[in-house]
Amino acid sequence: MATIYKNYTLLFLSLIFLSSCEKTVSFQLNNAETKKLVVDGQIETGKTPIVFLTNAIGVTEPLNFNTVINSIARGAIVEVSDANRTIQLIELNNAYQVAPQDSSFVGVPGQVYKLKIQYLGKVYEASTKIPIVKSLDSMWAVKRPITNGADSNEVTIFARYTDPDTLGNFVRYFTKRNQEPFFTARNSVYSDEIINGTSFDVRLERGYDKINDTSTNTFSNFIIGDTIQVKWCAIEKSVYNFWNTLEFSTNSVGNPFSSPSAIMSNISNGALGVWAGYGSSFKTIIVVK
Repeated sequence: MATIYKNYTLLFLSLIFLSSCEKTVSFQLNNAETKKLVVDGQIETGKTPIVFLTNAIGVTEPLNFNTVINSIARGAIVEVSDANRTIQLIELNNAYQVAPQDSSFVGVPGQVYKLKIQYLGKVYEASTKIPIVKSLDSMWAVKRPITNGADSNEVTIFARYTDPDTLGNFVRYFTKRNQEPFFTARNSVYSDEIINGTSFDVRLERGYDKINDTSTNTFSNFIIGDTIQVKWCAIEKSVYNFWNTLEFSTNSVGNPFSSPSAIMSNISNGALGVWAGYGSSFKTIIVVK
């Protein structure tokens, strides 16, 4: 299930990148642009690397299951390196994953990991570091006020976080509700540009499946009885820039007052997407009455 969801995440990105062009008044479609490689790769503390590759889907192409499946980039040579060795990933379940003999190759905080992709005669490269994470201090639930009708079972989750006293820390968070996978909310990344070195309280919105969940009234809420796990991840600035600009672009779609924004990638040679290192920590809360 987790593998399927990650596939959906990447495919969603490949749609978003070029659909964001719709905010301009007029534009010329460039066939080379619609065939750009889209990279969704990550390596997390204690986990093996995984990379999804697709060809970007153009705004005039029909959005259906066959289009999505056909966009998957197959036959690439994908390598990941640390300071000591290089491994080649294999194609498995529509993704590039470690071979069984390389299962010990997992993310280590403080280490730098390089990605190299050879696809259709082009070479794409990227580098990411897994930062050392500063965990959340605490979490708690606050019952949402009653607006009308019967007593509400909805709660809002808050957390206290103490930022390190050195400027330049970036985080991304995910939430897991009961047996659901980890999902991100509409805004999942933060920087310490304003709050450097301070302790502050942050509201943690419920993550949701951006492909299948269209019930916008439940995007931010949890309910009494939920077991909630938060994955709080330290990330590099380049990874923050990618997710921040992507989320801004996604959340602005349909807003006539927003300006078109460039989505920042850390992949070379004109590819779209991100190669991300996540220094992860976890905290769990069970919501009781």
